[in-house]
Amino acid sequence: MNTPVPSLTPEYLTSRDWYDMLARVQEAASPVVAARILFGAIENHLRIESTLMVHVPRDEGPRLVQHRTDIRRRTISITEYLRFNYVIDPFYLALERCRMRGMLALSEVIEENFDQSEYYRTYYEAAGLIDEICFCSGDRQSGHVLLSLSRVAGQRPFSSAELAAARAIAPLVVTLLAAAWQDMGQEAPPAPTDGRTPGEFHRALENARTNFGRSLLTPREFDVLQHILLGHSVKLIAQKLDIAVETVKVHRKHIYTKLGIGSQAEVFSLFIAAVGATDLAVGRDPLKDYLRPRH
Repeated sequence: MNTPVPSLTPEYLTSRDWYDMLARVQEAASPVVAARILFGAIENHLRIESTLMVHVPRDEGPRLVQHRTDIRRRTISITEYLRFNYVIDPFYLALERCRMRGMLALSEVIEENFDQSEYYRTYYEAAGLIDEICFCSGDRQSGHVLLSLSRVAGQRPFSSAELAAARAIAPLVVTLLAAAWQDMGQEAPPAPTDGRTPGEFHRALENARTNFGRSLLTPREFDVLQHILLGHSVKLIAQKLDIAVETVKVHRKHIYTKLGIGSQAEVFSLFIAAVGATDLAVGRDPLKDYLRPRH
């Protein structure tokens, strides 16, 4: 009979088993061996089903270092993430905050009941995920390294005790992540950049996100659309902009009419379609060129 694997909780961090594992980490022959021991233990005790390690060079998009999952749709979503979607990913947008704190939970970066947000339904459920935590370190080259650990549909979200334990060990995780990431996998080349340098393409994507819809909407409608693009609910948008919920709904209705769409999920689809079909000229709204043939 197999002994159940104990959960990673603050209590477990005081156990003999945990300290035995830390002894193996300390005795490891190299940082990469130490990291594999530690990360493997964390994945085991947190019951992780999908692991992703990415390198985000300074002023460039993310590059895949290591990936483990049995879910085919998760693999497809990672390809899309590395190409375009990262610019609206809540963890990417919280990179600096994640680096300062060492670890962030999905519930901390979406800013509301994340399982009710449109971003969660559109991307996390579509990828077969139910919850995620992310450790973040520097890459020793002015960039970032992210270690994403996810649970999948059918599992329960991380408990408060598990999140507390993960935060407690974050200093050790990020230290080993910074020291070992370059030897833990073969860093993939940048995603296709349409003939531009990775930095140029990244800046063009950032421009596309921050200018998306600007040329077609009023200033207030544009503000609302930017929050919609980040997956924020009507209630959260109202709080962020200090306006009434009903006012947000009116702006949203006008936005949908002007863009020829009918839901918040279609905003994400329209963004991806626009950045994939236009030249991403700096200072321009990608929707202006993308929607022109329709008028």
